[in-house]
Amino acid sequence: MLLLQPEARFHAAFHLPQAMENFVKGLFHSEQIVIADKQSRALFHIKSVESLPNPLQGFKENELVNMQLKPLSPVVAGLRTEDGKYKFLSPEQPEFVESLLFNWRSKIASCFDKAAADDALF
Repeated sequence: MLLLQPEARFHAAFHLPQAMENFVKGLFHSEQIVIADKQSRALFHIKSVESLPNPLQGFKENELVNMQLKPLSPVVAGLRTEDGKYKFLSPEQPEFVESLLFNWRSKIASCFDKAAADDALF
């Protein structure tokens, strides 16, 4: 996992294959990131880039692991409406958990593969 620290108050983490780490470190070292859309723009100066150890490194490949996760930012879940917009869900709505699980499985599939995402237990 790669952690970017543009400022003391902001961290961005990415799950990357080992082969990509040096490339990404070089790409972001002493650089700037601009995040913008049609209405707003923010410029971030990268303060440091560091590689974090894989938290699952000490476990066997198919070992079941119980983990408690704490998000770094608020958790948002939503469903796309017919007109292409998002309807954001309250944690009390039954679709909230379903939406989170779909999102997590999509992220697992992008980092590993669809089989790993389908086999993940939540």
